[in-house]
Amino acid sequence: MRKDFLLIADAVEVANGKLYVLGGGWDIFRAPVYPAFTRIGLAVGIIFEKDEIDRLYRVHISISEVGRHNLLPPLEVELRPQARVPNTETVRGIIGLNPSLQIPGIGSYEVKASIGEWQLTQQFRAVPLDQRSREPEITSSETQQKE
Repeated sequence: MRKDFLLIADAVEVANGKLYVLGGGWDIFRAPVYPAFTRIGLAVGIIFEKDEIDRLYRVHISISEVGRHNLLPPLEVELRPQARVPNTETVRGIIGLNPSLQIPGIGSYEVKASIGEWQLTQQFRAVPLDQRSREPEITSSETQQKE
């Protein structure tokens, strides 16, 4: 079993072995006030070897403040990877969830997905809606100078 990905998004859906993502890959959550009620998309990808296919696995997913309590009860999702073509060496198992939760305040949060000792972790920060990104903005005069 190999770690493939853990993605935070606005929404996700898994259908026919494909992952559909809306607004994926973010690590900053913005809200005008806290606590903030929201729904987020979580996608987990795991690569299974040939001898691990067609077994039932329980994937545990949690969302918590870093070093503190869970924002919602830990989620348990069953996954049974199956080969879609004969004689395959590996299979990607994909889970997509869209839980509703309350983000209590400004701070750092983490999403964890685990099967036994195996674990993936992804963090995000909650900031005020009016806090701008720290990435420098390029003005049109700077763009013309670069050309």
